[in-house]
Amino acid sequence: MNLASKIGCAAAATVVAGVAALPYMSSREVARTLQDMAAKPVKGGNVVLSHLAHKAGWLSSEGTVDVTLRSRCAEDEEAQQGLQLRVQYQVQHWPTPAGLSAFTWTVTPQGEAAEAFKAVFGQASPLSGDGHVTWARGIQSAMQLPAVALSRGGEVLEVSPSHGRLTVAGRRVALEWETEQAQMRARDMAFKLQAMSISLDLDNWQRGTGDVALHIKQASTRELALEGLSVETSTREHNGKLDSMIRNHLARATWGQQELKDMAL
Repeated sequence: MNLASKIGCAAAATVVAGVAALPYMSSREVARTLQDMAAKPVKGGNVVLSHLAHKAGWLSSEGTVDVTLRSRCAEDEEAQQGLQLRVQYQVQHWPTPAGLSAFTWTVTPQGEAAEAFKAVFGQASPLSGDGHVTWARGIQSAMQLPAVALSRGGEVLEVSPSHGRLTVAGRRVALEWETEQAQMRARDMAFKLQAMSISLDLDNWQRGTGDVALHIKQASTRELALEGLSVETSTREHNGKLDSMIRNHLARATWGQQELKDMAL
């Protein structure tokens, strides 16, 4: 075997060894990241991870982790305890052009929220998604919720299927969510929303700092019609304290023969 052939064989062996090691590296990184997040919760944070049960493998891993979503602004004790969720996930560690690994996940509410979610969505785990870990070690995931059809005591709530996209990179979390239509009907009331979207961009998900926005193209009752409604909040941390600012805007409101346009609320 000549020198060129030896060099070629050595290079090929190096590439094969490197590719074969990628799933192992990815598996270890997933395990380490989840363990760090669960082991180092931020005191007073909005998101808390606990009870991590991770089963690491070479080509795939799976596990569950409990997530608590809570608001420091809540006034009653029950609301301060937050919404309890259990996330079940599966990770495939073989690299693809999109990134280091691919994954799927489902979210199941816990406690009293479980029955409420089942009544609304017709299933215990309504929220699911799939995505990948990018080559830059970020997380990108698409997700979807089924349609809502709830009828109780003469009241009807209907929401079209919704979908969104989640991006996580270090402490940054960005979320976009939208649904085409939602409506509520009762004997003496009807309320309808068209094209509603929610966007969230937190520079520190543990502290809850960043921007949140709600946009509604149209909203109407039997007496009132609104167009171009937006509610935007920004939260920043200064000297250990959180400062929030709210901006509301309404493009047009009509009721009877009256009309208002371009209002800052």
